[in-house]
Amino acid sequence: MVTTAGLRDKIGEMYPEIKEHHLSMTVDFDVSKSAFMVTFKREGEELKTLIEKKDAEDCMNNIK
Repeated sequence: MVTTAGLRDKIGEMYPEIKEHHLSMTVDFDVSKSAFMVTFKREGEELKTLIEKKDAEDCMNNIK
């Protein structure tokens, strides 16, 4: 089972440049979309992206 905290940690592990570029990252589960919403923020700028449940599972299992 994928948790928001686990997925956030895994993404941070895979992409250390997130910290290097001082981005804040949050991961929430969007029930209406049945997907994980990943939000990156820095200096008033914001970027959101969705990760489907299957892709999140693959990420946690080091598949992709």
